[in-house]
Amino acid sequence: MPPDQTSMEYHMATTGAERREYAEWKRERDEIDRQRLDRQKKPDGQWKREWDAAKTASFEYVFENWMKF
Repeated sequence: MPPDQTSMEYHMATTGAERREYAEWKRERDEIDRQRLDRQKKPDGQWKREWDAAKTASFEYVFENWMKF
């Protein structure tokens, strides 16, 4: 969506076929992303790479505390 368009303007400017095509593309991308993340984890659910685990801990801290700032 171009930065100068609101969500409503975007939906009004696209056809139903374009919105369906985007929705299908988005579902495919989400599935590919989920599979990629699954490949980066061990069978027990832990990250394979140490720095991924460290990033996750940092992000969890930020998300848990973001409302406090």
